Amino acid sequence: VQFFLHGTPERKKNFDYYTGTARDWLNLMVTNMNRGDSGWVAGSCIESRMITLSFKDKTVGTVLDELIKELDSEYWISGKTMNIGKREYASNGLILAQGEGMGFTELEVSAVDDTPPVTVLYPYGSDKNLGSDYGADYLLLPEGRLSIEKNVEKYGRIEKSMQFDHIFPKGEFAVTEKIDDYTLRASGMDFNLTDCLLDGVEVIVTFQDGGLAGYDLAIVEDSWDN
Repeated sequence: VQFFLHGTPERKKNFDYYTGTARDWLNLMVTNMNRGDSGWVAGSCIESRMITLSFKDKTVGTVLDELIKELDSEYWISGKTMNIGKREYASNGLILAQGEGMGFTELEVSAVDDTPPVTVLYPYGSDKNLGSDYGADYLLLPEGRLSIEKNVEKYGRIEKSMQFDHIFPKGEFAVTEKIDDYTLRASGMDFNLTDCLLDGVEVIVTFQDGGLAGYDLAIVEDSWDN
């Protein structure tokens, strides 16, 4: 199960870290576990200092392991109750030993099942070329969707959050005419450049081939004609 600060993806910058006590972290983990499988509850938990961890694109299990390492403690799960702290058992008189003839005397090798595929993907793109009114700091799926689900009925909820930072609003157009040494025309552009301007961000053209291949050139402000 993927870990999100409030149980669902928010895709805001500076939302990749959280600071809290062991109990705070435990409550957040339970919230995330209940997203796809209800009935999880927080059990016993040790008192702790405030701990800051990154949870960017991490599962609940990974965050829990990192938290336990910071706490130098342990955790255990009983049914759907998650607990943090060292578990102690009353003595039952059983004596354990190590050495020749006192350890494992048999080993059985069995095949490990193939890891099932991801069935719930939380994808998001880059933070480039997004306006202040976009509503998120990273590019989302069309219509603001947060996830893609497939084969959940067959394999259950196997979640993964993944960033595709090479995906962002951009266009690729061919130069159709050279007007002069400083002016080119791309007649195939299907949008008004003026409507897409971002405050404080230059309009950059990256040439893919031809004599200017490899150059990134800024367009002089107000020099274009849509």
